[in-house]
Amino acid sequence: MNPLIGVSTTTTFAVLVTFVLCAGGQVVHAYLRSTSSDPDTKTLIVIYESAILVHLILMSLLVFEALQGSPTLVLHLPGFAIPFRPLLWINVGVVAVTVYTTLASPGENDVPDQPMSLRWMAPIESALACACLPTSMLILGEHWVVVLYISAIYYGFRVTFLLMLGVRIRSQTVTQLSVIEALKSMPEGLLYADDEGRTLLANDSMRHCLSALGLPTDFARVDELWRLLKEKESGGNAVETVRELQRGDEPWMFLQIAPDEIRLFSFERPGQEGGPRYPVARTLDDDLTYLYARKRQIGPMPNMRIFAYDVTQEIKTLQAIERTNAELAAQQDELRASMETVREAAENEAMLRMRGRVHDIIGQRLSMVHRALEDDAVSDEQIERLKPLLNGILDDLAAETTTDPSEELTATVAAFALTGVTVTVEGSLPDDPARAKVFADCVRESCTNAVKHARSTQVHVSLSPESVSVSNDGPLPTLPIHESTGLTNMRRAAASIGATLTIDALEPPFTIRLTIL
Repeated sequence: MNPLIGVSTTTTFAVLVTFVLCAGGQVVHAYLRSTSSDPDTKTLIVIYESAILVHLILMSLLVFEALQGSPTLVLHLPGFAIPFRPLLWINVGVVAVTVYTTLASPGENDVPDQPMSLRWMAPIESALACACLPTSMLILGEHWVVVLYISAIYYGFRVTFLLMLGVRIRSQTVTQLSVIEALKSMPEGLLYADDEGRTLLANDSMRHCLSALGLPTDFARVDELWRLLKEKESGGNAVETVRELQRGDEPWMFLQIAPDEIRLFSFERPGQEGGPRYPVARTLDDDLTYLYARKRQIGPMPNMRIFAYDVTQEIKTLQAIERTNAELAAQQDELRASMETVREAAENEAMLRMRGRVHDIIGQRLSMVHRALEDDAVSDEQIERLKPLLNGILDDLAAETTTDPSEELTATVAAFALTGVTVTVEGSLPDDPARAKVFADCVRESCTNAVKHARSTQVHVSLSPESVSVSNDGPLPTLPIHESTGLTNMRRAAASIGATLTIDALEPPFTIRLTIL
């Protein structure tokens, strides 16, 4: 008789749904566990989990027949009917498998890194399988429904718990699935082929690169793919920045696969030691360096492989360095030109200073000699006084220009006194050395002009911290004043200390005045 006759339809349907869901969950659990198990024990695990799945299917069929109200427990299939009771003897095999698994590998049900041991499951599953044998059902009679409820509750808990545990362990351990998913999702393009060149695997990144280059994403032969990539290298996908690094005999190339993406393609053949050797390898990520080191430790490659490394940032950095070098070279040329201009300006400035110095010294001495020789009668005594002025011209030209301004002013007064020109000085030079130097030079040049052009015998100098004026008793000029080297040098020197030079030639006495603004 059917031991479920008399149980409510709702309860029977709930039990059926539970077993069906448990059977589906058992399929997922068996797959996850088999892919994460050791290859040596994989066969035993598949047999064990398959036996549990068969038991759950038998329980689902048993409840389904009971739900149909069949008193004879016959499994009705399309075209024929199978007595269901003999099928329950399959549970003997389930018992045998669970017992054998427990005895042959008592630790097999222990999953690494799990919070609790699962050894207790196999004995419980053996007992439940025994309770579902036809003999057990006949002995228990109408009380067998308790076994059904216990089985539904147990397997519902078992499958739910193992699925949750399997997902957690799978996320924390390296399995066949995780390796495949990692290869497919890795940012670097990867294509594997066997030792005869037949393509085995191409991840998503490699397919993206091939699609961006306008190439098919599925290749039967890896050599043909490498030939097409070489053609792309010779065309518009070449990277000009690193073109000089690329040689035809190297198993690698740079390709521009998009405006903002550059890839380094590397072809590795079976037996090749290590990774590709190219000049910019040291600029790639540390992960690639580690990969090459690992390959050198592993030894010869068992398969052909094409890698597509993303080197966009490295190439952009190289391009930025080249642009910077070009800018630095241009700036160096500009600096060299500027230095040449400065050198020429310095030479011109030195020439101007020398011309001014020659003008000041020789002009002063010649003016004095001319003033002394204006009279036809020149005594021997007068010639002896003029000799020091003439003999010391070369020494004065070679002397440094850092003479103390006060000493220079005193020398000017004494030198003109030898020629009969009296220079009177009122006031004193400023304390500022630069200003005092310009004032002293102005006095010397003004005295020279007074003797040379106005034939003056009396020169008056008035000094103050802010100005200097030099006047003489010579006649006023009748023609416009032409500023030659002397006056030009005086104006330049005055501008260097922030002063202006004015000439008062309208009313006597003739005066040259330098005033600080």
